[in-house]
Amino acid sequence: MTPNVDIRPFLRRGLARSSQSSPLTLVDLIETVDAFNKILATRDELNSGISSLAETGEVSEDGSGRYFAGHGQPSIAREIDEATYRSAVTEYQPQMAERLKPS
Repeated sequence: MTPNVDIRPFLRRGLARSSQSSPLTLVDLIETVDAFNKILATRDELNSGISSLAETGEVSEDGSGRYFAGHGQPSIAREIDEATYRSAVTEYQPQMAERLKPS
């Protein structure tokens, strides 16, 4: 499936604050996209964005589903499966609800 939104610019912003010693989780990436674009990224959008950035060496994965800014070395990102995506969204929902509360 083709993603609806190109979330790579938002992923890049989040990854800018990451490192191999301080990687981001999938929840962190979902939060980053929401913070900058006010959308809940779909699994397809995340897979497409992360895969594209991995191919250009802009993101690396540590093998346990954590992501950090790449060093220009192209890689292949593992696909985020439905269960992992749903779990991350469920974990993120309280943060999203808090953000949506009227001030």
